[in-house]
Amino acid sequence: LQLERPRSIWNFEFNNYNISMICLTGTIAFFVNLSIFLVIGKSSPLTYNILGHAKTSCILLTDFLLFGRPFNLQNTGGVMTTLAGVFYYTHLKLAGLRHEKETAALPPVATSKPNDSSSGSIGDDSSDSSTNLNLDLVQSEVPQSN
Repeated sequence: LQLERPRSIWNFEFNNYNISMICLTGTIAFFVNLSIFLVIGKSSPLTYNILGHAKTSCILLTDFLLFGRPFNLQNTGGVMTTLAGVFYYTHLKLAGLRHEKETAALPPVATSKPNDSSSGSIGDDSSDSSTNLNLDLVQSEVPQSN
């Protein structure tokens, strides 16, 4: 069974089946683009890129398992390296989110401001060294009164 290609779009046979397949393809493309928009909106472009690599690796693994593509060192090594990178990125991303959540739950940090901001600068030995410290980085527990 050999299909003849139309010479132009104007010679294409627009029957119900072909029109429904065109509409189905457009609908699938719409939802793919919507999912891309939602993923980037909830995370980052880097996360979307990592997700794309994971998807490609899953497609290749499916090809190996379902369609009998032969395993070789290059294919297997590429898929395993990609999946290891995806898992490591996910681990780092979740660890960062966990750290942000833990630091958000800490009590507010006590800060003090230098008496005179115009006196001395970093590296100036004539000024008191305590005015050059960034006390925002020092965390201490301060009892809070209610």
